[in-house]
Amino acid sequence: MLLPFILSLFMLSIHALPIQVSFYKEQTQLYDLAKEDEWFMSQEYDVFSSVTDFYENVVDTTLCSDSEDLLLNLIHLTKESKNTALRSQAQLLGLDALTDKQLVQMPIIIGKHVQQMNAKVYQSIENIVTLYWHTIWDPKLLTHDAQQEDLILSFLSSFNGIVAKKLIEEIDDYELLEIIKSDIINTSAEQLLDESTIVASAYSWLTQWFKFPSSNSAFRKSDLEVDFLRHYLSEIRTNLLMELHIQFMDFFSKIETDIFDQLSSYYDR
Repeated sequence: MLLPFILSLFMLSIHALPIQVSFYKEQTQLYDLAKEDEWFMSQEYDVFSSVTDFYENVVDTTLCSDSEDLLLNLIHLTKESKNTALRSQAQLLGLDALTDKQLVQMPIIIGKHVQQMNAKVYQSIENIVTLYWHTIWDPKLLTHDAQQEDLILSFLSSFNGIVAKKLIEEIDDYELLEIIKSDIINTSAEQLLDESTIVASAYSWLTQWFKFPSSNSAFRKSDLEVDFLRHYLSEIRTNLLMELHIQFMDFFSKIETDIFDQLSSYYDR
């Protein structure tokens, strides 16, 4: 007599599982959304946003400035000087024999990949900050404490070291020289336009990303480095690390002020 009853209970529990699972998922989602809302409204998130904004501004300013220097120099060289610089650079990349059309296409390839590398590095910042945030973050940063200033300094110093290392890795991982070389090799005559169209296209494309001086403004003429792409990569690494170092104390002062203001607002309620 008990067996049919037990079996009926068992069958009822099986049929109830989808409802229970669904209910559990809904509750979990609500909890996750609640936690997410809590995070975005928290004092900690305000600090997170300020830290992310700082690194985005430094990277954007530094990479854009160095990229403009490279591309402006490349565009404003005389045709003879530019061709000499491009052929020398191609040889240093392992390309001994460029066609004339490949030579004309080379600045477009360089400009495209410089912009794409810059975008990749910039877009990595929030992911880097998010990845290491909870490893380094200390809730004591948001409490009145005699050692609060030292805690903030230690926190930002640790973060600065990690972000600097990861940004350099992002630059290296793009493999700018290799990808430019590959694109030049893969450039076939059938894919190319006539030279005048390519030159116009190159200038039009580059002006989408960089503000060039007006025709009547003075522009410093200078020959590019023989290995100008490697020089450019060395420059952006060095300048990025220098800017992160130079601006650190201003960064520290801003974050410290933000935290103190948040705490004052909280305790004044």
